[in-house]
Amino acid sequence: MIAEIRELQEQFEALSATRYDGQYVFSGTRSDTPPLDNNGDYQGGGPGTVVEVGDNTEVDLAIDGSSIFDDNVNVMQVFSDLITNLQNNDTVQLGNSLDEITSAEEQVIIGRTEIGARLSRVQVAEQLSEDIKVVLASEEQEAGDTDVATAIRELMTQERSLQAAVQIAGRSLQPSLLDIL
Repeated sequence: MIAEIRELQEQFEALSATRYDGQYVFSGTRSDTPPLDNNGDYQGGGPGTVVEVGDNTEVDLAIDGSSIFDDNVNVMQVFSDLITNLQNNDTVQLGNSLDEITSAEEQVIIGRTEIGARLSRVQVAEQLSEDIKVVLASEEQEAGDTDVATAIRELMTQERSLQAAVQIAGRSLQPSLLDIL
């Protein structure tokens, strides 16, 4: 059991050091620093850089991992305590460790939910961007067959429709309590 828990601890530590484009995802504003130090304590900063992905729709590129790693309980400490209690065959403390494992699991699930909601928002924005490119390519091709005044009028109509769709998508994808649950 100890070997399995150590393996889970190493997996968790490796996942905590996830990088995207050379930056640590869970380090918040300190994205050039690993989120956990050698003792397993969170050393990141607050929320990261916010990027606008559409009208009135923003996504935070980095995640403040303190809510995942060190909110109610320090997840790495839970792993260490569990290993120590198993080594010492301390059944009383093992029972206490189970409560801490439940709290740690809840923290991680909430973090995964937040990441999933952000990923969904980015994917919707990417799809809208691709749709815009297709519409523009189609309009560009038809522009050769149409007079300029008609083409501009149709393009402006489609642009207004697209802007309305992006705004609606931005409002409907705001994280809610249901996303977290």
